[in-house]
Amino acid sequence: ASANVPRAQILLRRKKAKMLIAVVAMFAVCYLPVYMFFLFRYTDILDLFPNETIKPFVLCSHWLCYFNSAINPTIYNFMSCNFRREFRIACHICCRRGSTHSTIYE
Repeated sequence: ASANVPRAQILLRRKKAKMLIAVVAMFAVCYLPVYMFFLFRYTDILDLFPNETIKPFVLCSHWLCYFNSAINPTIYNFMSCNFRREFRIACHICCRRGSTHSTIYE
């Protein structure tokens, strides 16, 4: 089946698969501490530790959830030419809002 598919299309699919794997891996790394905290709280393991040691872990784990949302555009920027192109167009439109020129995106 791959003999009928052009080489460029195969390379593009690999590139998209790598980007998807990077996004999913980053999601797993960022959300693992929060789910560990939920699991420990559910199983009452947190009762064994003093509250002063748990609070930094909880804060860092929740911060990682927000960090995941912030890092996704960076991953897309480095791994997707289409995302970079469309982002430039969007920034260009935002910068030209006061201008009298119109584009097809406005």
